[in-house]
Amino acid sequence: MENSTNNPKFDVEINNNLTFPGIEKVSKAICIILSNNSHALGFLVSLPINLGDRYLYGLLTTNQNLSENNLKIGNKLDLHLINSNQKITFIIPKSSFVFSCPFIDITFVEIPIGTFKDIEYLRVWDEPIIGQKIYALKYSNKDCLSYCEGSISGFYGSNIVYDIDEYNNNDSTIFYGTAIISLSKFCLGSLISIDIGIFLDQNKKNKLSTNINIIINSIKGLVHKNILLPLQTLPPAKNLSNDDLFKLQNIGLLETENPNIFISPGTDDGITPLWFYRTQYAWFWTPKEPENYNIEEIKKCNWSLIQSNRPITAVGGRYNNIMPALRNIKLIKTLIKSGMSYLTPDNQ
Repeated sequence: MENSTNNPKFDVEINNNLTFPGIEKVSKAICIILSNNSHALGFLVSLPINLGDRYLYGLLTTNQNLSENNLKIGNKLDLHLINSNQKITFIIPKSSFVFSCPFIDITFVEIPIGTFKDIEYLRVWDEPIIGQKIYALKYSNKDCLSYCEGSISGFYGSNIVYDIDEYNNNDSTIFYGTAIISLSKFCLGSLISIDIGIFLDQNKKNKLSTNINIIINSIKGLVHKNILLPLQTLPPAKNLSNDDLFKLQNIGLLETENPNIFISPGTDDGITPLWFYRTQYAWFWTPKEPENYNIEEIKKCNWSLIQSNRPITAVGGRYNNIMPALRNIKLIKTLIKSGMSYLTPDNQ
């Protein structure tokens, strides 16, 4: 690890003269990821995930900011810590847990506690509620931080829906990679979600951000099965064999033009179709048909994480809080029992 403080100090700009307790503490956990002459926002967080001999501390950002291609063992991450004005080069060691997923648009790199001086790892809060006051913390191209206040207006699959009171529609920095921070007294300054740059409505009012609860449970799904190697936690879902496809067809899942998306078809007697997405760590399902199979359109569906501890009901959209047909409930339970059989790449 290399340290430098030669770069100009970043300023913290407060929009509309808004002030609140906690901004200085939160700023200690914020860094700028420097890569190929571009800057991206990252957050040093503490996740409530136990690897046996340690809890997970590290860098959380979006997959578009930092993809799996940047996370090989030995790769360098150049980080500029805003509060302390430190520029640090972190070399990813063999011992670090790394995770990245373009589907939920999240990347996490374990950086052991004690690596940095004068920082406070950001807490996370995985029980957000509708109406909860938040602020959207952004980083601008002018090397400053600012925020806008708002609130959580709903949930949509694995995403939180939020709106903010006032912002410039031409300011793209408020959109992608923005951190959604709680203003509630019981979890003031905690990270709730990460913006993925997608509006839920055409009026461009309701924004989508990945729920921190989904991030935590996705990583737990790997950790609890002792799947910790980068060769399994970083690549996309495994290439399915003909035998795998035959087994999936037997339980009611048919292929689509996207190798990671399957459909449980509807029936003439009123059973609606469901779509299923396959990642390297879990299945997701949605009652909403993607308009097409590119990743941007896929993200606009209300995908629900499939895990044994999660309810089998739609979240948001036309079928909000409705359970699927019994046939599809049995299918989802079968996928839970299948574990990682159709997901995690074989250890290489």
